[in-house]
Amino acid sequence: AAEVEARSFEEVRASAESEWNAWLSRIEVKTDSDVNARIFKSALYRAAIMPTRFQDVNGDYRAISGQIK
Repeated sequence: AAEVEARSFEEVRASAESEWNAWLSRIEVKTDSDVNARIFKSALYRAAIMPTRFQDVNGDYRAISGQIK
């Protein structure tokens, strides 16, 4: 609830899709291979989701040791 506020799943999904399409609209992939275009877009997606947040909304996170900090 803290991350999505009062938005529905569909609203969050539509927002994510809109943001992703905005990223894709910045580039033009020129290739004769649909496979290569898909590989490029998949790599772009993975690059866009990093870094990720590891902490909860209150700032707690699970350390590598498993301890909550």
